[in-house]
Amino acid sequence: MKKTIIITGGHGFIGKNLIEYLKGYYNIVNIDNSILKSPFKTKNHKIININSSIGNKKVISQVLKKYRPKLIFNLAAETHVDNSIMKPEKIVKNNIFETFKFLITIKENLNLLSKNFKFIQISTDEVYGSIRKYSKKKFTENSKLETNSPYSASKASFDLILLSFIKTYKFPGIITRGCNNFGFYQHYEKLIPKIIKCCFYGKKIPIYDRGHQVREWIFAKDHCKIIKHISEKGEIGEIYNIGSGFRISNIKLTKKIIQYMSKKNLSQKKIGFELIQYVQDRPGHDFKYALNTDKIFKKFKIKFNQKFDYNLNKTIDWNIKFLNGK
Repeated sequence: MKKTIIITGGHGFIGKNLIEYLKGYYNIVNIDNSILKSPFKTKNHKIININSSIGNKKVISQVLKKYRPKLIFNLAAETHVDNSIMKPEKIVKNNIFETFKFLITIKENLNLLSKNFKFIQISTDEVYGSIRKYSKKKFTENSKLETNSPYSASKASFDLILLSFIKTYKFPGIITRGCNNFGFYQHYEKLIPKIIKCCFYGKKIPIYDRGHQVREWIFAKDHCKIIKHISEKGEIGEIYNIGSGFRISNIKLTKKIIQYMSKKNLSQKKIGFELIQYVQDRPGHDFKYALNTDKIFKKFKIKFNQKFDYNLNKTIDWNIKFLNGK
């Protein structure tokens, strides 16, 4: 008999990928306040979609009592940095206050759950702040938190709240901090899908400053594999960085996408580097992220496909099919 787990924010980018990956292992209850229609189809395993804020104590209590999950993966969050700069109050409300209410409700119902129950908080490498241009520094799980946007500050805030619950109440929590993800289902406000969409329609691609900011990228499916390992073998109270070791500047990434789409004739117009349009830099823009991931790779002996170009091309092809309505 399959165990039941809860995934919050399952209609988001990583949430969708996590459900697709885990539906073969568990029955899944997806809690998301943006559910209109379920995109998940499966014959052998059950996926239950519940339209609710995770801060709704009544609904969450009912769900916990009914399904008694083995695991909760919390991915419910506002994640776009630009949006957090324009509307910081929304980010603070959702990522701190609503999530705090969720945590309290789980704490009050812990006696109903398995003694081996775990709460996995999906956080971000952005809580560590920025690395300077020529530095070879990598963030470890013990690095100082130095947030530079309302989004990263909101994620760091809840990380600290959860750590306090782990220490004070022996709450069974684990935190993961992942690098930039790419893959299927990602919203077009994010960098890679935005570049693909602009190329597809032959429109200008807005790039902050000169595009020299460096990001570490991991394919979403690989991220999900690691999250599963951590949920099974990770230790309560621990923080785990999740990264790939592959880093590239935004401008080089943009040119890779343009070159592939041009070569494969995947756009409605002839395209080239002239589509790149440099725009004023974002306030508080972090220059570089880089993670030390020795902890997960030594502990879990994880292996996955780290061929960035191959996975990037798969992502482009998937988006083109979507844009073509296929």
